[in-house]
Amino acid sequence: MKLVLYIIWALFMVAALWAMIHSVTKTRAQERLIASWPKVQGRVTGSRQGWTSGVGNSSRNIRHWPTYEFVGPDGTAHTGESEVSYVNAPVPGTALEVAYNPANPHQSFQVDSPSRLLMGCIIPVLVLLCIAAFWFIEFLPLD
Repeated sequence: MKLVLYIIWALFMVAALWAMIHSVTKTRAQERLIASWPKVQGRVTGSRQGWTSGVGNSSRNIRHWPTYEFVGPDGTAHTGESEVSYVNAPVPGTALEVAYNPANPHQSFQVDSPSRLLMGCIIPVLVLLCIAAFWFIEFLPLD
């Protein structure tokens, strides 16, 4: 019976590690693009409202993803939606720094980089969860 629990534990850890690696590589690629692309001041035009997932036994919360507009190199106005969420709805007209792809100004990102802080918190929690789960399985009175 413990063998089954160890297999489930190992599968969970592999899935968590894969998700973390995927998230880090995606975020780093986006950060490299933001660093190499030109930046302009955009302005918030509104926001899309949604809910957090409520994962980890936390309550679901309303979040807001700003929509923005900026003027590209050709003088044309372009719009985009931020991947950064906020607790409160952003005020329309608020300034926002935007990095855009010079070859395709429709591709843009809000300049913000909370990934290091987030990963710095997630990695130790995942390691502690891994150790605690392994320890818990070890002391279960199963044969």
